[in-house]
Amino acid sequence: MVSLVAKLVGGFQWAITAAYVFLLGFLATGWYLRATRTPASLDLSRAFAAVAVAAFLGGYLWVRSRSPAPGAHDRRIEVVLSMLVLGFVLPFGVPPALDLLGVELGAPLAGFGVAYALTLALSYGVVYGLGIRLFLGPTAPERRGTDSDDANSEQ
Repeated sequence: MVSLVAKLVGGFQWAITAAYVFLLGFLATGWYLRATRTPASLDLSRAFAAVAVAAFLGGYLWVRSRSPAPGAHDRRIEVVLSMLVLGFVLPFGVPPALDLLGVELGAPLAGFGVAYALTLALSYGVVYGLGIRLFLGPTAPERRGTDSDDANSEQ
């Protein structure tokens, strides 16, 4: 049986991921409209809320439907923490770093898009790809039976 905490963490992981992907889509749409000189006024607040809630429910139900796997809950916590920290740090660091290096991306908010794409890539890549735990530590205890994950991501 999967715990309520594990299901909530899965929901938060999916909701935060969906929020970053939504933001990247919004930036790409804004770039396209700017590049084609198409006047538009977009209010995506309801769409963003719907995406976040749907993603939370999807993550909650996904974790609930999986059989428990050792370490999955810890990996989810690690990804959530990584996304929150990097999602705050990188948007403040990447655009000035690009300016300092003289890199011109052609759109005013492209640096933020790069920052959020890096946030997703680093968060998932470091935890699931490399198996590194920056916040819980390499010796964090594996809680058997607290959560689940698909067989491909078990370490």
